[in-house]
Formats: sequence, C-alpha cells, structure tokens
Amino acid sequence: MKNQHHVLTAKLAPPRVKSQYLYRDRLDELFLQVIDYPVTLVQAEAGYGKSTALVSHICSHFDHVAWYTVEEGERDTLQFLFYLIHSLKTVDSRIGDRSLRLLKELDSTVSVIQRCMTMLLNDLAEYAPDPSILVLDDLHTVADAEGIQTIVEMLIRYLPPHVHLVIGTRRGLDYPSVRRLQSTFDLLAVTKQDLRFTAEEIAELFEEQYGITLSEDQLKDLQEQTEGWIIALQMIWKGLEKGIELTQLWKAQPETGRQLFHYLAEEVFDRQPEEIQQFLFHSCILERLEPDICDFLTDRGDSAQLLVQLERDGLFVAGLGHGHYRYHRLFRQFLLTHFLLNGREEQWRSLHRKAAGYYLEKGDIELTLHHYYEAGMWDEVVSLLLEWGIDFLQNGRLELLRSWIDRLSSEVLQNHPQLLFWRGEIDRVSSRFSGAGHWYTLAEGGFIQQGNVLGRSLVYRGQAQLFLDTIQPLKANHWLEKAVKVLGDDHPQETAKVLRLLAENHTNSGRLQEAEEMQKRADQLDPGTPKDELDIRIHLRTGRLASALEMTLQIIEEEQKQPGPHPKRIAKSHREKHLLLSLIQAFMGDVAASQSNAEQGIRIGRQLQSPFVEAVGYMRLGHAQALSGRLEEAQTSYRRSIEMSESLNVERGKVEALMGLCITSGLLGELEQADRYGRTGLELALSVHDMWCANMIRLSLGLVCAIWGQHEEALAWLLQAEKGFLDCGDRFLLANVRMWLAVIYERTGQTEEFGRVTPLFLRAIEEEGYDYLVAKRTLFGPNDLQILVPTLILARDALQLETADKLLGRIGCKGIQKHPGHTLRIFTLGKFAVFRGMDEVGRKEWKREKSRQLFQLFVTRSGQFLHRDEIFELLWPGADEKTATRDFKVALNALFAAIEPDREARADSFYIERVDSSYRLLSGAIVWIDRDEFEIRAEKGLASAEKDSLPGADDSRETVEELKAAISLYKGDFLQDYPYQDWCADERVRLRNLYLRVLEKMARIHQVQGALNDAIACCERILATDPCWEAAYQILMSCYQLLGNRSLVISTYKRCVTQMEDHLGLSPMPQTTKLYHQLVRRTRNSFVTPSG
Repeated sequence: MKNQHHVLTAKLAPPRVKSQYLYRDRLDELFLQVIDYPVTLVQAEAGYGKSTALVSHICSHFDHVAWYTVEEGERDTLQFLFYLIHSLKTVDSRIGDRSLRLLKELDSTVSVIQRCMTMLLNDLAEYAPDPSILVLDDLHTVADAEGIQTIVEMLIRYLPPHVHLVIGTRRGLDYPSVRRLQSTFDLLAVTKQDLRFTAEEIAELFEEQYGITLSEDQLKDLQEQTEGWIIALQMIWKGLEKGIELTQLWKAQPETGRQLFHYLAEEVFDRQPEEIQQFLFHSCILERLEPDICDFLTDRGDSAQLLVQLERDGLFVAGLGHGHYRYHRLFRQFLLTHFLLNGREEQWRSLHRKAAGYYLEKGDIELTLHHYYEAGMWDEVVSLLLEWGIDFLQNGRLELLRSWIDRLSSEVLQNHPQLLFWRGEIDRVSSRFSGAGHWYTLAEGGFIQQGNVLGRSLVYRGQAQLFLDTIQPLKANHWLEKAVKVLGDDHPQETAKVLRLLAENHTNSGRLQEAEEMQKRADQLDPGTPKDELDIRIHLRTGRLASALEMTLQIIEEEQKQPGPHPKRIAKSHREKHLLLSLIQAFMGDVAASQSNAEQGIRIGRQLQSPFVEAVGYMRLGHAQALSGRLEEAQTSYRRSIEMSESLNVERGKVEALMGLCITSGLLGELEQADRYGRTGLELALSVHDMWCANMIRLSLGLVCAIWGQHEEALAWLLQAEKGFLDCGDRFLLANVRMWLAVIYERTGQTEEFGRVTPLFLRAIEEEGYDYLVAKRTLFGPNDLQILVPTLILARDALQLETADKLLGRIGCKGIQKHPGHTLRIFTLGKFAVFRGMDEVGRKEWKREKSRQLFQLFVTRSGQFLHRDEIFELLWPGADEKTATRDFKVALNALFAAIEPDREARADSFYIERVDSSYRLLSGAIVWIDRDEFEIRAEKGLASAEKDSLPGADDSRETVEELKAAISLYKGDFLQDYPYQDWCADERVRLRNLYLRVLEKMARIHQVQGALNDAIACCERILATDPCWEAAYQILMSCYQLLGNRSLVISTYKRCVTQMEDHLGLSPMPQTTKLYHQLVRRTRNSFVTPSG
C-alpha cells in the first residue's frame, strides 16, 4: 500500500466545551451512573450535544477517561484498533504495548485481531486504574463494519469490572452484546429525550449564559419550535443577539429544524466582518479544518488563532483538539450553497485545485481525487485513477474505484479502456456477472482501437474468468483460446497466466491429465510461481486429499506469516481456500472443521461483498450439517445456496447444492424428490461439460438407491460413475463408487463382481490412506457405517484380504463372523419405534405386546444386566414361576424375531447378551438410542453454557447447536405410551427435567441475544410440559417488559400465581414476585431501538 495509517492525536482528546454551556444537574446525576454499569449508550441525532454532555459530565468527574472520536469513512479494522489502543494508553502507557507489537509483526486477520484484543483486555485488567472510562464517540459512523463490530463486541463482553465503556452514537447498535446487556438491565441508555432541554432549562440557559430573560409566552413558543434541540437554541440566541425579535424570527421563518437553521445561519453570516466571511468561504470546501491547509487556501498565516476565535465566538465550529476543527454539518452546507449562489464558481474551482495539489503532495489520494473532481479537472482524475487503480483493486477498495469510474463520461472511458476493464473486474468479483461481461466488451473495443495486444488478452482472461468463477468450462475455453492466440509468442509471462487458467478449466471439466500438462507448460514459461488454489483443486479432483489438505493449510499458514498488515482483497469465487478446505474435510469426514471453514467462507463472501462466494459457502455448510445428521438444516442451506445462485443468474452454481439435496432427500426417504434433484443437477453439469460433478451426482443417485435396497437402479448409476471417475483420474471418488459396488455385490451374492471391485476398493484405502471411509461418516459414504461390516467380513473370509481384517479391527469387529449389516436405531422420546437400518419394525412383527415391553425394559436399563427373576417381577407380577418362565421365553423369542428376522435358530442374539440367567441390551456402534443421544447433547450444551469463557473465546455457537440438537431429539416423554409402568417412571421424570433445563437455558440465551420471540416460545414449551416451572414465568415477564407490553407482564404473573396455587397449593417464590414488581414499576425504558 502506498498510503499508511498514522494516529492523529486530535481524535484522542475530548472536544472543548464552549463557555456558554449550561451545566445541568439532571444530566450530572445521570452520567454519574456510568460506573454502575458496564456499558453506557448515548444515542441521539446530530445537534443534541452528545459529545459536549459526555465531556462536561464525565471528564469533569472522573480522573481516568480514555477518549476516541470515530470519524465517518474510518472503516478499516486495523486503523480502528490502533486508535483504540492509543486512546487507552492515555490512561496508562503500559496498556496495549504487546498488542501493538503483535500488529506490527503479523497480518491483520480475524485471529490476530482477537489475540490483540485478548492482550489488550488483559492489560486493562492489570494496569487500568479503578474506575476507568473508555469513550467511543460517534461510533455510528463505522458500527456496521464487521471487523470493528467484532472488536466492540469483545470490549463489551470482556471488559474488566472496573473499566466502563461509554458509546456515543446517532443510531442504536444492533449488537448481540448490547441486546444481552439490555435483557439483563446492565445497560445505561441515554437518549435524546434525556439530552433535550426542558422549558426550565431553556429559561435558565438564556438567562444565565446568554443574558436574555424570556417571557412565559416566549419560552413556550421557543420550546414548541425547537423541541429542546440545543443547536437550534444556539442559533436563535445568535439571532436575538443581533437584535432580531423572537416574534419576527417566527414570522420570517415559521418552520422548525433545518429550515430555521439556514435562516438563522444566514443572519449570522451576513453580520460577520468581510475577513471572517472570506475565511468561511475559502475553508468550507474542507471536511476537516486544519491550520496548515486553511493557511494554504486563504493565503494567511494565522488560521490556528482564527479557528480558536471562531470556536470561542460560537460560530458553529467544533474543536476536535490539537488544533483541528470542523464546521457543523448544517452550517457547512449553508456555506457551500451560499458560496455557489453568489457566482463564485471559478473561485470554487481554484480553491479545489489548490486543495488537490496540497493533498497530492501529502499522499492522500482519496482527498486529492475529491478535490480534482470538484474542480472539474477530469484529466487529472483519470491520470490518478490509472496510476492508483490497480492498487485499489488488489487491496479490495472496490467501491472507491467503482464510484470514481462511474463518474466519468463514456467518451473518457472509451479513451481509457483500462478503466473499463477494471470496472468489469469489480462487477465480476462482486458476482455481478452479466454487468462484468458488458464492461469487458466495451474495454475490448477500446483496446482494439489502440492496438493494445496485452489489453485484449486481459479482457479475454476476464471474460474467461466469468465462466471459470461459475464453473462453465466450455464457455471459458473459448475466451482462453482467444487470449493465447492474441498473445502469440511475444509475451511468455502473460501466456503462462492464461495457461494456468486453461489448466484450471481442464480441472473443472474433469480432464485432469491435460490440466497437469498445461500447468507444467505454464511453469516452464514462468518458473517459480508459488503454489495456489489451482494446485489444491488439481489434488482434490485427483483424489489426493491428504496432500490437498496439507497444501491448503500450508498456504494459509504462509499467508498469515507474511509481515505487516494485509489489506482487503478481491474475492476468488469457489476457489476461496476455506471453501476448498470445507469440501476436502467433508470428503474426509471431519465434520466440525468442515462446518467451521464453510462458515468462514460465508463470512468472507460477505466481507468481500461476493454473493457467489457466500452461496458456495452455504452449499458447503449443507454438507457439514448433513454429515452431522441435521438433514433438514442441511436442506435449508442447500436451498439458500440455490436461491442465491438463481438471483445471480448462475444456473451452474446450483449443481453441488442439488447433489446435496439428492443425498439428504434420499436419507429422509423422499426417493422421488431425491431422483428429481439428482437428475436436474446431472443435466446442468453435463450442459457445461463438468464431468467430475456429473459423476459425483451419479454416485449420489447410486448410493441413495443402494441404501434403500434398489440394487438394480443403484448399479446402473454406480457403473457409469466408475467409468467416469476412471476417465477423470479421481482415485478417491472412484474408491467411494467401488465401496458401494462391493456392498451391493455382497448383498446380491454376485461373487465374481465382488471379487473384481473389492480388492480395488481395499487397495485404494491402504495405498491412499482412505481408511476414514469405513471409520467415519463421509459425504458419499453410508449414513450407517455398519452397512460395510458384512462386506469386510466376506472380503476377509472369501478373498483372504488382510486389509479387510485390519479395518474390521479398527472399527471394533475383529474376529466377528456374522453381522446384520445395520445399526439398530431405537426411538423412545415420544412415539416408540425401532428401525433395523432404514426399515422400521412394524407393530405386528412384535407379535405380542409383552415382547415389545420386554425390549423397552431392556432399553430403559440399557447396558445393565437384568436377572430373570427381576424381569418376572416387573413384567409378570403375581405370576407363578412356571407361568412367568413360559411367557418370558415366548416374549423373548418374539423379540428376537422382531429385531433380528434373519437370525439362525438357536444362534446367539447380536443385540441381547445373556450371561447365565441375566440379560442386557448391548450398547455401542451397533445400537443407537435417541435417549442416549439426547442426554449427551443436553449435558454437553449445559456444561458449555455454564463454563467460564476466556477473553477471545467464543463457544456460544457450540452451546446453541448442542442445546438445539437436544431439543429436536425430545419429541415427547420417555415411553409416553406407557404412563403407568413403574419401571420406566423414574427415567421419564429424569429425562423430562433435563429437557426443561435445556429449554430454560435456551430461553435465556435467546433473551440475551435479543431473540425475544424465540425466548417466549421456549418458555411456552416449558409451561406446556410443566406449568409450575417458575423460571419460565420470570423469563416471560422480562421479555414482555423488553417488548414494552406491560399488560402481558401482569397477565403472566397472574397466570403463575394461578398455576402454582392450582397444582402445588403454593405462592410464587419471593424472587418471582420481586421481579414482577420491579418490571411493572420500571419507569425507565432500557431498551434501545436498533437502527433500521
């Protein structure tokens, strides 16, 4: 970067307070409360005196105040963090030293910034005096910048107790941390209603500070007209000071607000000496008033003193500290309008020319461009853009470059096709693909007129990248061939770039050998090119997953090691490294990492303003969700990706999401839907000649058919995919296909074919390290890994394959001779159901109710041995031993027939273990019970929610996911169809209470995050289960108070009183009643409405 950020100390000093300021006791009492709250939010529009109030009522009372005035346009995360650190160093010079060193040494990635913030927060805890106050004034100017929001969120969440944050803003902050503070009443909110002057304060202001006594009618009139707006009151004072009667002011300018301001400002301006008027005119073209530039524009040497005088005289000049000032925005607008209406256009242009020269010498390119533009110096604007455009583009300053190019006329642009090309690049990386093509076409015409061969090759590369970005190999190839042809043999480095794009295009179409050959040719023309996304994708699409993973992580690590802050960059479409990582990890079954990288990809897409990157992120997120069993969530992500692709008119972008919908619909048993999704995706992939994706969809259709036993249809799809992946050269996906073929051949007894594919499948596992295919759930693997066990047993015994024996040992089945080939899935929460793999055990298959109850008893005590006598007592109480023994044997045999219909006579059960006269249901991989999964998720979520978090850690996402998973599993009480069986009653109560605890914790999280309706819904679910769960009433009342619905607060408390009396004969707990009285008597609304 040619520009570097420096700390301007003026921003770190509180603005000076004018001598006419009225010190208000009411505000004094209010702002003294800042040390009672972790955060204070001062929210009001311009002109309400926020900054002045903060200086007057905080800086005058507290010794240790750090101040940072944030300015519009300062959206750079690193710059914000630098200013934040330096402001806090004014409290203690030791604060932030480690953070500054880290920022100088490393790239400004999210992880580095979090480490810096962690160090900074630790410094505050150690060095900041008690109490210390940090003021962030005018935060609204950058509040929506994601990186800055992250910093402020960390500040709010982890500030030490003795450090208090005060935020000045024109708009509400829709931050989760702010909502959390609102919900717990830990936020002090100061609004314009607090800052505006009351009638009494207006009278006091005019009498004590302005020396004017107002009559009651005048005071009433003034209060109605200004509504206590301090800036308007100051302007009226200036008018009265000049002898204008208040009634005349109203007659001449009856409107309030801005129109009144313009009138009064003009009255003030006309009465200024000529010298002052000229200074105001000459300096009003500046956003920021600094003595040097003011001297330069006005040809005087006393601007510093004059600015002090203007501020002292109350002439709408605000001091920013250290000799820097600014005009009130409305007053500056008046000056600009007045300047031009007085026929001073040439003088206007001359001033802007001078300012441009000044800022150009200082190296401030943005302000130079602004002043060139205002001066009408188009040639200079174009020259500067041509010099700096590539810097803006490479550093991700797309909106800045776009806005300047769009201001230029078509004639100017046609004479400078490089600008047209950059405009196309901006649209391309912003996913505005049709617009990009238009700009490239215009640029091509300009380069042809100039005879510029390199320019034409740039355009053709750009056109090709439109289709590379959206994976349309056939269309991309046309433009790449044009680029090679126009370059000829005279430009080897440019030709190498085109050849690498051709290699990528061959990769997209599944021609992987040609891709590697093209890459070698490029390396010969331009040796030393570092590894990049193309190398990763070639390894990925040839099945070298371990090396693809290692290469991706290494490239990311090397990028992070590069010294100095890295600027914002342009998006890389589907090539974003985190998106590639997510897909690799989904292939390898690393679910958590795949989801994390998919979410990071979505964030990158948003940060870089690339909807297509975001769309790819959602399809990769769908893969991770599907692998974790959240099929409905996965389908939501896939559909969102498809909607985004359709909005961008990128049909090809839907292929991978349609593949995901095919698999998830198949797993949900929606076979017609799965077939429709798969065939639609296959048609799209074939239409753009992407054979790799086409064969992935064939694999997906095949595995869905195989899961449901449709072996003939499965073989048709899988054999096509086998041939396709052989042609593509993808060893990993070929191994997946052969895995499913082996399963089908084992099931159908096709010995010869089994002997063909199984050794090839197992050899790939051994040679390529694909053993996770049998140990983890992977994207194209079986949803039930037990499916593979009979295949491995047959491979071990019939084919004598040692690899099969090793894999059986790895998955805990070494030495096993028989296996049902599926997991026994048992659902106990809500409707009772048992599935043998994908097949539900029908009610008739149990033959008699006692066999069903016997199995339910085993499930209730799963993992525990039950003696036969205990079983007799629980299920056949009162029966003699002979009768009980007979009925038990009959029930047990019926149970075996239901859950193991293919079990040989007198063979041991695979699921029920017997030791002498005791029996138990085996646990582990072969048996899955929703009750056990619910407990694991619930306890993990509750533990995660309760544990202490270190600064910089953020485990809330994991907590919410675990709690939501537990809630989704609880579809009703444990064995709810047997409410009067004593042997399952205690378990039912235990699980119900755990469910209510989960719902309560989820409700509190929603409340803190500001999702009040979700919190209310959780509470209602609690009360539908247990109408006496008092915490639910407490949360409900708090939510209704935050929503401003006092009547529902009252009715909720009354409902609590009624339910407690009716069910328990008790009154609500004292804390419930206390909270109720606090809420209904609360006169202060601590809820700040978020900005729209």
